[in-house]
Amino acid sequence: MQVFQPAGAPDVIAQKLRRVVGALQWTALAYLLWVLWDILKPLRDPSAVLNWLGKLAHRPLSDVNAWQWGAYLLVDMLNWALMALAVAYCWRAMNEIKQVNGRGPLASRLLLIGAWLALATEVASISARPLKSYIMTCCDAGAAPLVHWFLHPQDLLATLLCLCLLSLAHVFSWKVYLTEENKGFI
Repeated sequence: MQVFQPAGAPDVIAQKLRRVVGALQWTALAYLLWVLWDILKPLRDPSAVLNWLGKLAHRPLSDVNAWQWGAYLLVDMLNWALMALAVAYCWRAMNEIKQVNGRGPLASRLLLIGAWLALATEVASISARPLKSYIMTCCDAGAAPLVHWFLHPQDLLATLLCLCLLSLAHVFSWKVYLTEENKGFI
């Protein structure tokens, strides 16, 4: 049975795919910049960050040293650099996917690396929280340093999103493998 396709249907689908992929790329870049803006909040308003951390520690944190701020920001910036690397790999994979014949092994490999880096970023971000609370409270006179680990509701959502991206990358890799294997039969 032959299915009717209007003239130019593959072109319309390719245009839609390019639009969706472009929107994903720009959304990822906007998110990356927003996270950087949020990370640099201690430089813009240190008192608000100290109030928030003081509430977590149940004590005032007014005597935080400059090296503590630097170490706190360094941990966040390392996580951000890992996220930027994940976005860069996914961006390159999306550029490959937008090409007419670009849905091949290179796009698959780039998407898979980007997905693993995204998951590593999320795990590193969650795992670094006790270190950050320790850094900010280790020089507090008369009080023991605080090692506080906590989860936010959005951590579960981000982890699920990373796992979905990883699953999609594996399915895409499998599709590429099957396509390459089937070329021998044609």
